[in-house]
Amino acid sequence: VNVKVNVNKLSDEYNVTATEIEVNQNTPVTNDDLKAKVTATSKEGNVTGTDKISTVVPKSPISTANYGDQTISAVVTFKDGTTKEVIIPLKVKDVTAPTIQTPSNGQNWDLIAVEGENPNIDVTSEDNAGGSGVKSTTVTGLPDFLEYNEATKTIQFKAGITSVPSLSEGTDVEPHNVTITVVDNAGNETSTQVTITVKSMTTKYNAVPNQEKQTVSYGATPDAATSVDKTNLPEGTSYAWKTKPDTNTPGEKDGVVEVTYKDGSKDTVNVKVNVNKLSDEYNV
Repeated sequence: VNVKVNVNKLSDEYNVTATEIEVNQNTPVTNDDLKAKVTATSKEGNVTGTDKISTVVPKSPISTANYGDQTISAVVTFKDGTTKEVIIPLKVKDVTAPTIQTPSNGQNWDLIAVEGENPNIDVTSEDNAGGSGVKSTTVTGLPDFLEYNEATKTIQFKAGITSVPSLSEGTDVEPHNVTITVVDNAGNETSTQVTITVKSMTTKYNAVPNQEKQTVSYGATPDAATSVDKTNLPEGTSYAWKTKPDTNTPGEKDGVVEVTYKDGSKDTVNVKVNVNKLSDEYNV
């Protein structure tokens, strides 16, 4: 007796579903990766039939260049050659930290008290191509008179500050170790360390004796400022005797001038003053 038997297509007997694939950016997704995430289940009896899947192939090229969620349309081929389409979720992870372009690690800025202008230090960064994007920038360790302005992306004077404040008496150099941290939307972060050094005016200027020694009469009080070379010293500098020369005897006398800058910092200058003989000044 010749008979005919209908053999069902596997694609008609089984439903296919897929679970999410997770990969890092720019990591290829292979056909084996797709197949590992696809499950076949019988329409009747809910029996697994995953072993009846031969291949799973994407309908178009898969790109993992960009961070985020996407879907892959794939064709499932059963061992009998029949096919079924499936949608496979794909999550592309950004695991690369942003790059801080400026300032560079280890960079230093010297800010001179009173004279120092607004530093306006640019803070620039970018995330990797196709990444999640920069989420936040934080700057810690700044001196009290500075702040990071997110709108302008600069380290600058706080509102109301117009010059670098003076240091406390006896302090000429005050370094501040500053950390800049940039975080992207995937939680990757990078940091760079820079230094902002506040310095007194005495570190910038060098007070020296006037090359032409001051000459005074016997018993006169010499002018402290006259004994100091003021050529390269700033306006607002004051001069006073720390050790006044003895003018009660003629000859070359030693003295010490205290130079005070506008920020209150001080220099001392050893000077010499000539005291005339009375016999040279008067005729009898």
